[in-house]
Amino acid sequence: MAEIEKHNFSQKARTDRDRGFTLVEMMVSLLIFSMTMTIVGQLFFYSLKMQRQMAAHNKLINELSYSMERMSRGLRMAQKDAAGTCIGAYENYESDTNSYGDSVKFKTPDTSFASSSAIDCVEYYLDDYYSNGVTSLMESRSNEGGAFSDYTLPLTSPTIDVESFKITENGWSQEDTIQPRTVIHIKATDGEGQDLEVQMTVSQRNIDIRY
Repeated sequence: MAEIEKHNFSQKARTDRDRGFTLVEMMVSLLIFSMTMTIVGQLFFYSLKMQRQMAAHNKLINELSYSMERMSRGLRMAQKDAAGTCIGAYENYESDTNSYGDSVKFKTPDTSFASSSAIDCVEYYLDDYYSNGVTSLMESRSNEGGAFSDYTLPLTSPTIDVESFKITENGWSQEDTIQPRTVIHIKATDGEGQDLEVQMTVSQRNIDIRY
C-alpha cells in the first residue's frame, strides 16, 4: 500500500512538473514583459529627445556668442565718419528699422574685407537670407563709397531663428558729453523651439570728440 501511494505521489509530481506554465501565468509574464519594454523604450526616446534639445541649444548659445563678440568688436572700434560717406557727417553710429527689426551701421578701421587703405562701412540687421521662414542676423560691409552688396554674409545658421534684434542708443548725439554706448538685445529660437535672450552694452573705444 505504501509503495502504491509513493508511486502515485511521484507520478503526480512528475505530471505537475511536465505541465509547464498555465495560460494565466503566460499572460501575466507577457504583461510584465510588455510593461518593462514600454518603460525602457520611453526612457530611450526621452534620452534621445533631451540629447537633441541640448545639442540644439548649445548650437544656439555658440552662434549668439560668436555674433555678439563679432558685433561688439566692430562697435567698440567704430570711428567717427567725418566725411559722411557711410553715415551722417561726424556721427558715430546710425540706427534704422526694417520689417524684421532694428539695424546699426558704422565705420570701422577693420579692413579685412577691403583694401589696406580703405575703411569699411558695416551694418548689422535681420533678413530672411535662407528663404526658409527663419530670420537671420546679417553683416554687410562695403569699401569706402562702395555698395553694401559687396560683402554680405549671415552670422547665424538656417536652423536659428532670430526673432528680435533691438538697438538702444546712449550718447550717440554730437550735442551731449556722454561717451557713445550701444545696447544690443537679441532673442532667438533654436531648431527645437527653445528660446534664448542675450543682451550686451558696448562703449566706443575712441573718445567722442566732434572734430
